[in-house]
Amino acid sequence: MKNLKYHQLIANNSLNNCPDNECNEMETDAFRWVYEDISNELNYLPTFLYNEKQNRPQRKNSTDDMKCSMCALSFYVSQEKAKEAFVVLPLRVREMLGYTHLGYINISKDMGLVNFELNGHLDLFEYENIDLSGSFSIIGALN
Repeated sequence: MKNLKYHQLIANNSLNNCPDNECNEMETDAFRWVYEDISNELNYLPTFLYNEKQNRPQRKNSTDDMKCSMCALSFYVSQEKAKEAFVVLPLRVREMLGYTHLGYINISKDMGLVNFELNGHLDLFEYENIDLSGSFSIIGALN
């Protein structure tokens, strides 16, 4: 089995079933909130590490499923789903996050394990030595 890029982060948070057995290697289009500068390293960090870099406290009372998701990169299955999820956030949260654009990537099987949720959201648990920065493109503004 291939090692996950953030396997130590998962272990440090005592997440025993992360990612779960529902995750699979697959090819799929995916959309992610990003900063205008696509080379910004924050565009490629899971929430746990993003919060750490931004000196933001981690969420309290998170379930193991939520913590597991925070060890992966968050995506949506369509532009529409990504924009819908962004605009329902309170303005203060959107401003705090700072994302301004929508990024696109075609996830391939060699990039990692994908977990789909019913609401159009998906997580990518990257494999070690995967660099997604060359695979992303900005497709437009979030607003």
